[in-house]
Amino acid sequence: MRTAFVITPIIERDGDVLRPGYLDKVRSNPHLGPNLLAGILYSYSIDVTVVDLVCNESFDEQIVEQLDQYDVLFFSSNSTNWPGCGLLIRWLKSKKPSAIVILGGIHATLFAEDIIRRYPVDYIVRGEGEKVLMPLLDAIRKGIGFEDVPGLVVKNASGGVIQNPMASLLSPQELDELPLPLYDRLTPGKYRSLTVESSRGCFGNCAFCAIPFKKSWRPMSPERFVDKIELLESARSKTLYRYFTIVDDCFTSDHDRAILISKIISDRGLDFQATFDARVKDLLNEKLVEAIAPFTKGVLIGAESFLPNTLRRIGKYIEPKSIEKCAKTMHEYGIAKDTVFSFIIGFPWESKRDIRENISQIANLVLTWGVQVYLQWHLLTPGSKLWQLALDDGHLQITDIDDVEFITSERWFRASTGLTDEELLDLSDIVFAIKKVMMITSPQGIDSNPITFMLPPHLMKRSERLNTWIEAYERRARPELAAKKWTQ
Repeated sequence: MRTAFVITPIIERDGDVLRPGYLDKVRSNPHLGPNLLAGILYSYSIDVTVVDLVCNESFDEQIVEQLDQYDVLFFSSNSTNWPGCGLLIRWLKSKKPSAIVILGGIHATLFAEDIIRRYPVDYIVRGEGEKVLMPLLDAIRKGIGFEDVPGLVVKNASGGVIQNPMASLLSPQELDELPLPLYDRLTPGKYRSLTVESSRGCFGNCAFCAIPFKKSWRPMSPERFVDKIELLESARSKTLYRYFTIVDDCFTSDHDRAILISKIISDRGLDFQATFDARVKDLLNEKLVEAIAPFTKGVLIGAESFLPNTLRRIGKYIEPKSIEKCAKTMHEYGIAKDTVFSFIIGFPWESKRDIRENISQIANLVLTWGVQVYLQWHLLTPGSKLWQLALDDGHLQITDIDDVEFITSERWFRASTGLTDEELLDLSDIVFAIKKVMMITSPQGIDSNPITFMLPPHLMKRSERLNTWIEAYERRARPELAAKKWTQ
């Protein structure tokens, strides 16, 4: 059986054409999961290919021709790319009913029963897929033994759904023993960086997040992680900027381990630069920051809010003063410009006044310490606690996730926040005025455009509303008046 892992992009509409969108539009880094699972099959000498549709310029039914030669096709979905996965699976099955379609990933883990009832998927795999691949392929070849495949979800003869218990999570030793992702077939010059991981799971339990394996952090050994970094040199050379993206949810959680990784990299004299995510509380440790600073291409810190009530309600147990101290530490070790703090505004319980206060403190963080900020509106993540509340209250339906660009729709935004359009635009005025002042005055020590921010996505699609707002904003936000106000 010829086997392929299909990497489906997040898609968006460009007029009448569907194209890779959002992060997949800029091709930041290749999707790790499908490439890693393909690497496992390759290590067993199985004929396997990775079909990376992120590298396509458009997304339409002609893609099925790229898949026609394969008997077994694995798809992976993380919810944001589910509309594309769903479309492609239906196109494929309508033209080649004999193709065996297997779906995995976070979205499949969260919504397996709903998907297999409504879509022509043969098998769904819940949980981590590494322990499932070979037992499932063996069962498909023999036509028996499906009851022994962990995490498998299938329909029975009467149309009912059978869900096998999930496999145990990979242990640290099993993470060490995983083969390399099948990156040797990457198309040169398509991606900015190369994706790697050094651990699995997360310590947190944030209400806005849908990571399925919370409170289950498992690390790869420092030595083995650095070994893999060295072995991936030829793949890294195919990227545009030749750095790594570490996709761990909690790379810095074990301080001694992260320090040891940095030491091994230094002792081996490796050319290593990476972006990674980190927690505020971890980067209060100056020894840790000192160790990782030489290798930091960029770090994203999930601060999320300065509002104590919001931090408590989303399960982010940090103090606002810790955010300030973290930024100060990054500044002192010379990596403030490579540090991005993530903030979310517009949670359902937040008022316009709350958000104004939050924005004020965020602007002060940038001006004081020269860090970057990624400021985003709250949008519900499928499977999260907040999403489940919206679902229970009837604001959303599971089938909403089938729609292309569901996450930028007005319906989705209305379920994500309690603010009116006028309040959203007034708050946007404030942020854009701050950004304009920073661009004009360029305060010493900070980037000229340190805050990444966009208007609410549903308003971006309404040209008449957007044009009216732009005209009003330009009348109100004259640079000389704004500069006077924000520099006093």
